[in-house]
Amino acid sequence: MAGLQPVDDAEIEKAGYEYNSSMNPTYIPGRYNNLSKPRTAYYTNKLLNLPISVTFLLVLLLQVVNQAAISINTRYTFAVIPG
Repeated sequence: MAGLQPVDDAEIEKAGYEYNSSMNPTYIPGRYNNLSKPRTAYYTNKLLNLPISVTFLLVLLLQVVNQAAISINTRYTFAVIPG
C-alpha cells in the first residue's frame, strides 16, 4: 500500500490473506477519507476487515498468532533429519 493508497479487498484475499487491518476509519488530508467506513470488524466476501484504530488488541493478537505459526512452520520445514 504505497503512500497509504487503498488496495482492493479482492486482491488481498487473492493473495491468500484472511484478514485486512490496513483500513483506518479516519480522515487524513491529501491521503484518504474513510469517515464513512465501519469502525467495527466486518467481512468483504471471505476477507475479515479489522479497522486498526478501533480494534487494535484484536489485530495485535492475530499478528502474534500469525507470527507464531510462521515461526513453527519455518522451524519444521527446514529441519534436517539425520539419517
